[in-house]
Amino acid sequence: MFGSFSYICTFFQVFDFAVMNIITLTTDFGDQDYGVGALKGQLYSLIPQARIVDISHQVDRYSISEAAYLLEGAYRYFPKGTIHIVGRQ
Repeated sequence: MFGSFSYICTFFQVFDFAVMNIITLTTDFGDQDYGVGALKGQLYSLIPQARIVDISHQVDRYSISEAAYLLEGAYRYFPKGTIHIVGRQ
């Protein structure tokens, strides 16, 4: 489930967090297990000052078009510099 964490960790290690502190999450993780909590815990371990906003964790599995629709509707309301993470199980 967390195979993409290495890519996220590498990205966050070189990013300037002085100008960014909002991260949004759009995933197909659902809310029936520990997945979302584990992801947020990993992000807070890397960036304690981050503010994490859940757009949705109910995207149909592998539905790129649904994730795109949700993100398109939400991203414009976030300030410049926000990082939007789209993940799948």
